[in-house]
Amino acid sequence: MDEVLTIIRNTSVVTQHAVKQADIWIQKGKIVRTHPDTLCRKWSSGQAIVEIDASEYYILPGFLQVLRTNSLSYRPTHSYVQQIQMLVEQGITTFIDTIKIGNWMDESQCMYQLSPHYNSPLDYAVRIEIMAAECQYDRIRQLIKQGFRIIQIMVCTLEEVHRINWNSLYPLLLQGRVSLHLHILGETISREDRQTIIEAWLQYCHYGKIRTCINENQTKDAIKEAISFYHLQPVGKLEEKQKEHGWLLRQLKNWYLHHSLFASIKELTVPSQLWARGEAERILSLTVRLASTNVAKLAGCYPIKGSLLPGADADLLFLKKDKWLTNHSISTMLILSEICNPVRVMSKGVFIYQNGTHHSTIGAGRHLRPLRPYNYAM
Repeated sequence: MDEVLTIIRNTSVVTQHAVKQADIWIQKGKIVRTHPDTLCRKWSSGQAIVEIDASEYYILPGFLQVLRTNSLSYRPTHSYVQQIQMLVEQGITTFIDTIKIGNWMDESQCMYQLSPHYNSPLDYAVRIEIMAAECQYDRIRQLIKQGFRIIQIMVCTLEEVHRINWNSLYPLLLQGRVSLHLHILGETISREDRQTIIEAWLQYCHYGKIRTCINENQTKDAIKEAISFYHLQPVGKLEEKQKEHGWLLRQLKNWYLHHSLFASIKELTVPSQLWARGEAERILSLTVRLASTNVAKLAGCYPIKGSLLPGADADLLFLKKDKWLTNHSISTMLILSEICNPVRVMSKGVFIYQNGTHHSTIGAGRHLRPLRPYNYAM
């Protein structure tokens, strides 16, 4: 007997650039077709079919979330599952956890840090975090051999950035297609010193063509000097976000240009006036671009995640149209995580959340690798 074929009919599919009418075919947890059906097809008697009418919904690819260091790893199992369920309620179907490892850990000890995620109902990727003093050829080579492709470097001073032997690392990083992220430690470091560290880091990464992400507030000068493909910027850390959402207006104006921005769904706020201007569906597409597609490209798991293309995992969000299109009071800032709440969430073709009820799929998540963080521009 053939595998069950799930067909989602009459839905409005939201991609990173548009909203279109289509039917979605799902089989073995994968999207096999995204296209409107115009003809009635007859199926063989052995084909099991499940049809879902989604005419009242927008269908979005699941959001992805980059987590802070060890935010899930050391929780008891019950607390861990609760935290995952909170992510699901926000529409997050894949997460990138940041695992801090010590210089004393060998290969087996590094992999042991991932063991709590064996209970995860969601797919997950891993970003390894090490101190700047450990950013050496042998250590990076070991991590690459273990399959890690995103490494976050913790830096306290400018001197630590300069002490890294970049010339020996460039060939290794490029051959392994490793993305380096920067995390500046120490709340007492002044704003000026932070910007100096960022500028030095960007110069090294720019010169070696290393793709990087900096989870810090960045000045316009630092942003302008960076090549967009190699410099990925979290929206929540843009200073321009505080200036009447100039970044958002530029995104809407230059709709098809590449912008190396990504965001957590919890960080996105939008002026309600855009609904009055008829921009509601464009805002929804922009949300998909920033919180789903671009995060998947950052992590190196696009187009398996963050898309509705054939071959992608069927991680889908069902968002009520009437709730999204509701007129909101003017002159308010809308927090998208509060109004973009899916009523149904599907992970790899299986509903894991419906109308406030979670369906147990503990352990169904898989560790995504190998990651390819250089494959796509944003």
